[in-house]
Amino acid sequence: MNDQLKQQLDRILEFPHVFQVILREDPEQNVYEEFDVDQRKGTLGKYASSLVTVISVQKINEIYYVLFKSSGEIIGWTAVSESIYVHPKTLESVKVDVDALTPHPINEALIEAGSMAIDLRGRLLASKAFIDVDDRRLEALFIKDRLMGFVESGQLHKGRAMSMAYTVPAGTPRYRDSNLSVELPGEDTHHEVEINLHFPELGILRLTYMNRQYWLEDSAIEADLSDVAEALPPVVENVHKYYEDEREKSKAIIDGLLRRQVQLEKNLDQSKERLKRVETLYSNLKKSKLGRLQTKIWERRKRRVK
Repeated sequence: MNDQLKQQLDRILEFPHVFQVILREDPEQNVYEEFDVDQRKGTLGKYASSLVTVISVQKINEIYYVLFKSSGEIIGWTAVSESIYVHPKTLESVKVDVDALTPHPINEALIEAGSMAIDLRGRLLASKAFIDVDDRRLEALFIKDRLMGFVESGQLHKGRAMSMAYTVPAGTPRYRDSNLSVELPGEDTHHEVEINLHFPELGILRLTYMNRQYWLEDSAIEADLSDVAEALPPVVENVHKYYEDEREKSKAIIDGLLRRQVQLEKNLDQSKERLKRVETLYSNLKKSKLGRLQTKIWERRKRRVK
């Protein structure tokens, strides 16, 4: 059993909360129904190498079982022993330094085939979590809720979140995107903005103006950003992120469980109704002339057998 995973699961059994793991188990191992861990549902299959959300944990005969969901759907219970625990962290805006990028092999099983350098080049990504694997710490990068891969911190350009009011002179070049490739029409007058993100290594800033965002080069403004450039949080587990995520995810999980329960009850009602119709049909047939005749034939056969 993965010692790191065991330690985390024991902690979660004592203080339950929703979390994520990368499943690294046998694709042929069983998955059990969410309301009955003794009822086999199928096999792990395609989920054997994927990032999933764990709703609950239980320990049976020294084996750890997790109830997990994927893409909003509750899949069921399965045993875990070699899966990788995913640590939540403070959210950061990042860009991959593709010249320094050396993709870790774990990405091959988790994301669609293709070149990470090509897929991630120039993309503005969210670093939301990290994993510890092979004595290396890898950050989990997302576009919205889509996992784009795991990359070491040293291969990332990190944005520094900030909040600074600034007056941008008229005619200052500004851009729609973080790659400064799509230039926007210039403003004819000075305008007040909020600078909310700075990438010092890339020399770019993100600004908010009239509820819209745009980008410009940091050399275009006359402000001291040296303090901001040094403000970089360490990549460590953010305990509060558990509860922030739990608030966001709990409603969807509960809704999913309720929908599943309603569907099971509906199926049960349909089965009961179907059985009732069969019993009615059988009773009607038995009372009919043909039914009475067939019953007498069966009774005669039974007497002959005796």
